Amino acid sequence: RLDDLAQQHGFKYSSCTVRHAKTRWGSCSVKGSINLNAGLVLMPLHLLDYVVLHELCHTRQLNHSSLFWAEMYLVDAKFRQHRHELHGFKLPSWWHVS
Repeated sequence: RLDDLAQQHGFKYSSCTVRHAKTRWGSCSVKGSINLNAGLVLMPLHLLDYVVLHELCHTRQLNHSSLFWAEMYLVDAKFRQHRHELHGFKLPSWWHVS
């Protein structure tokens, strides 16, 4: 999905790693390396897309400035709704069992 969205919106990233993170859905380094939470596979597609697009936008704006949010709006006009929905999303309890 990352490759599809990157190509569709003209983003470039250097690498992607998927991990069982406890506190973040995703992150992006200064070098364009994107880390994604493995739990994203359990989300509705529109929320997964929001997280992926959020990290792809960080390849152009490494902060949450007004320029970043303007970039988000260009790729996801409903980003505010998706962000709000993401904050209420919880992974099932069995996901955290080690």
